[in-house]
Amino acid sequence: MIWPNCLPIVVQFRILHDKNVDGPVKDSLGRFGFFSIISIGQLIYGWLSSFIMPVLQNFSPLCLINTQNRLLAALTGVNGFGIGALRLNWLSITSYLSSPIVVPRWAQVNLCIGFILTVWISGPLVYYTNLWDSKNLPIRSTDYLTINNTHYNLTAISNDHYQFNRTAYDLYNKNVGGVRVSAMHIIQLCTSFAILPAIFVHTILYHGKWILKQIRTSFANHNNDIHCKLMSQYPETPEWWFILLFVLNLLILMIVSHLNNILPWDNVLIAAIVSSICVLPFGIIEAETAQGKLSGTIFAYFLLGAYLLPSDPSSYIAFPLQIGAIQGQALIFLQFLKISHFMKIPPRAVFGTTLISIILSSIATYFITEYALNSIPGICTSNQNWSCPSVYIIHNKSIFLSTIRK
Repeated sequence: MIWPNCLPIVVQFRILHDKNVDGPVKDSLGRFGFFSIISIGQLIYGWLSSFIMPVLQNFSPLCLINTQNRLLAALTGVNGFGIGALRLNWLSITSYLSSPIVVPRWAQVNLCIGFILTVWISGPLVYYTNLWDSKNLPIRSTDYLTINNTHYNLTAISNDHYQFNRTAYDLYNKNVGGVRVSAMHIIQLCTSFAILPAIFVHTILYHGKWILKQIRTSFANHNNDIHCKLMSQYPETPEWWFILLFVLNLLILMIVSHLNNILPWDNVLIAAIVSSICVLPFGIIEAETAQGKLSGTIFAYFLLGAYLLPSDPSSYIAFPLQIGAIQGQALIFLQFLKISHFMKIPPRAVFGTTLISIILSSIATYFITEYALNSIPGICTSNQNWSCPSVYIIHNKSIFLSTIRK
């Protein structure tokens, strides 16, 4: 498989370092000079669109036809269904669906059709049919709301340890009429349930025979691939290296999580098993479509955590995040191996350098996180400059899902 995300990296390395590669850049400017100019220009434009002219990130030209028409604003506005809305910031374009230059054309067509069906057709149908009182709420919102479009106070249904309180839940719902979510949040939840089984069904139907064939074929016998022929000259990384590293890290994770009351050791093991099962189908999807950020599946992991760890939001926040971390690290390493495959770098060298870089980055991340939590007043709580919206969403989702378990 090609792994389209790797191709721009390989091309960039070759252009910057391979002296035999010819290109349109003049000798007086040089490759690094040209690369520096483009990088600085992108930095300036990104800063301009993010802080000075946010209209470049999201622009709705159709809204200008009639600025007083609420229906037109709802259908075409960026905070509505966004029909005809434009994005002129490359970073915002590539932040979720990867680069359109990298994603294969057939995958882009599928993404376009799916987007139209879910956002531009299903979204307005849910909203304008007033499904679950959605017309009383914003079109786009990840918050949990009441029927009167006020914030659903999730702390009112939990105790001081953020555990679900059934009595408080029944009393609060009697006063506010229950929890509600926006129309687009409904669409997101529905698609989240569909993504995970769809990926497994797709893998079995379209790649089942190929997977069995690859299992029976050794690395040195891939004679139909010139890259494999060249890479077969290098000694392969022993399997026991990976097994030993995985077992040691899993044992350390189980001990640390259990002793610090983050997650029971058996649930850490379940998270490792689930992530290991998901690596193959998710890897195939990313290798074919360059789509690695299938965040909708995280909701399925949250739901599984809610059933395994009822009334304990702190623990089943850690459960899906551990699944995502293990799975994500495995896919990143596979991508590194594919880049080394294209560039003919010895597998053992890739293993060693990747291991060292992960250890160093983990240490740096830990100390930076500790410094931020201990030195920034009100971080992720009352400090508006450090509001941590993703943490807020995960926290609310964890408490909300405990109500489903109950």
